[in-house]
Amino acid sequence: MKILLVNDDGINAEGIKSVAKELGKRGHEIYVVAPDGERSGVAHCIIYTRPLKFFEINNFPYAKKAYSFGGCPADCVKFGVHHLFDFNFDLIVSGINHGPNLGTDVFYSGTCAAALEGKVMGISSIAISCTSWENINFLPAAEFAADFIEKTDFSTQITYNINVPNLEKKDIKGVKFTPLGIRKYSDHYEMRLIDEKEEAYLLIGDPIDVEDNLPDCDVEWSKKGYITITPLNMDLTDYKALEKLR
Repeated sequence: MKILLVNDDGINAEGIKSVAKELGKRGHEIYVVAPDGERSGVAHCIIYTRPLKFFEINNFPYAKKAYSFGGCPADCVKFGVHHLFDFNFDLIVSGINHGPNLGTDVFYSGTCAAALEGKVMGISSIAISCTSWENINFLPAAEFAADFIEKTDFSTQITYNINVPNLEKKDIKGVKFTPLGIRKYSDHYEMRLIDEKEEAYLLIGDPIDVEDNLPDCDVEWSKKGYITITPLNMDLTDYKALEKLR
């Protein structure tokens, strides 16, 4: 398969290199367009108010071509598909993200946004994340992504959000196909001093338990050590409210 590989952690992140290596080893044609720096939490942002630069990256593992781009993850998909390459991609893979993208995280996630930009363009896509921010072992997630791609029919356009526990392969309990849950954080802002004279504020927050989550959702199964897979759609319409209005 011809695969466009993107992420939101940046061109030098270990997650994207790990999945490039695993997919390349299995014979897929890998092309990379990734942000030139950290773009986590930018959601489906696209930049059209200023010009964006790109640079070719040599010796990116297992990639036929790799580029660093000055935009956001969704920009990377647009730029790769519309400008850099003159052929059609079979699949877009976004990740492996450093940290989970569970439940309502998908609204904030640049990783998920890049995959959903594939849906906008009619290209099947996967967002894959590892459910930890520290001491990450990317190999189980990379291997699972490659296995999943080999076993899945992408002839009809579809987007999947996949979260893999940060565990050894033997310790992962299994795979669950789930709806999205709700994920909330203990959000607060901390003041930071910049250059010893200017104040600025940084958003801080840890995940908190949500009592009304359905037991079958991705958030709950992930806590138990399962890989979760959720098909995503772009339609945010509240159909009950729409019918009431009509």
